[in-house]
Amino acid sequence: MRRLGVWCLCVAVVFLGGCATYSKTHLQLRDDLAAERFDHALGFVERETGSKNRLLGLLETAMIHHAAGRWRESNTAFEAAELLAEELYTRSVSEGVASLFSNDTAVSYRADPLERAMIPYYRALNYVNLGDRQAAQVEARKAGLILAESVEVLFRGGADDAGAAKNLERNAFLSYFAGLVFEWSGEVNDAFVAYSNAARAYDADRDRLGVPIPEWLGDDLRRTGDRLGFGAELRKLQEQIADLGIPDRNPQGPTSQRGTVALFVEGGWVPHQVQRTLNLPILSTDRGGDYDAWAANIALRAGPGWVAPYGVSIRYWLTVALPDLVGGPNDEPLGARVNVPAAGRGAESQLIEDLGTRTRMLFDASYPRVLTRSIVRALVKWAASEGARREDEAAGVLVNLLGVLSEKADTRSWLTLPGGIALVRVDLPPGRYDLEVSYLDAGGRVVATETISDVDVVAGDWSFYSRRIF
Repeated sequence: MRRLGVWCLCVAVVFLGGCATYSKTHLQLRDDLAAERFDHALGFVERETGSKNRLLGLLETAMIHHAAGRWRESNTAFEAAELLAEELYTRSVSEGVASLFSNDTAVSYRADPLERAMIPYYRALNYVNLGDRQAAQVEARKAGLILAESVEVLFRGGADDAGAAKNLERNAFLSYFAGLVFEWSGEVNDAFVAYSNAARAYDADRDRLGVPIPEWLGDDLRRTGDRLGFGAELRKLQEQIADLGIPDRNPQGPTSQRGTVALFVEGGWVPHQVQRTLNLPILSTDRGGDYDAWAANIALRAGPGWVAPYGVSIRYWLTVALPDLVGGPNDEPLGARVNVPAAGRGAESQLIEDLGTRTRMLFDASYPRVLTRSIVRALVKWAASEGARREDEAAGVLVNLLGVLSEKADTRSWLTLPGGIALVRVDLPPGRYDLEVSYLDAGGRVVATETISDVDVVAGDWSFYSRRIF
């Protein structure tokens, strides 16, 4: 009974610590960013970040600084987040045991594979804004590697869907972004390889993500391929991807007579997680045994239309708290139109990344494992209450009550990530220009405007800009 008392106390502490889920308490960060209340948001993160959410606190802090244009402060926080994420990616055994008697929020948040991959993307973008080409190149190179490594760790020991896991490792946007940064930093061969990988990934994922091959990608391949003498490689790519659109000559992009302005536009929000509750039956015929196998069997009872076999009674209803994903994909469509009056030129953006759909893909691939783990947790609690009840009826009732009350879904995620990223490009002769930018809603209506002044265009070079719209 002494062990039981200690366990009850621990569970009570967890429960009394609060029932509100992470997403419910932290969604206000989105309002703060939209209203440009950056310091208020930083204060909230500092106050509300507990020891198990240190990584999320660093990610949100870094994103707030990024949105405020504080590139160096943002990169300092992102660097700390990257180091901590790497350290946490091997789950602590003691934390894992604690979560079985309470809930998954007892475990330090580790970041999912997509979140980890977006850290070097934003670090690269910060370095682009600081004009540090070499540092940006290093970060752009890391993003795809971290994504593949994280997916492999997440599904180690057998994916719930091996095909889905493979799809998660492939990210056309990160490859395309890397290609642009490589070319900007003078690594033409690396740029060509990244552009090629992007083309294949966009082609493979077009139906799954609904993001077409960027209209400039064929030009980028032709421009870099010609510099390297890769005519055969270009022909092979065009044969493999019929609508890639590699031009025969005069590709768009930087040349000896012009430079290219590229504006990344981020909009909307990634889907966030909320809590939902399932009640799942333990049958009179259940014999226990291996918890994982038992939980996998019980999970089948969550499906629609399940009924207990004839003559079999329901012994107990397990209460299981699970995360559910709401919002997205493309919850808030985005777009932009750039006009350059001095040059008589303009262009409209194209969506190059749908983070909303990609987040859903990751959630769906991980969900069977989350469901099974949550059922295991509920079974452990129920078994503890049954053991206590055999010793003392009142103790059994108390343990069961505390087990139910401590049930809580892990809804933690990086809430301030955008839902999508678009790109607009304009080729211009060397000189200085003012860009008139109109931000558009889903119907093509202008929702905001700004002028980006004194844009320096250099022949043969890129001028990169990024904006977040709300």
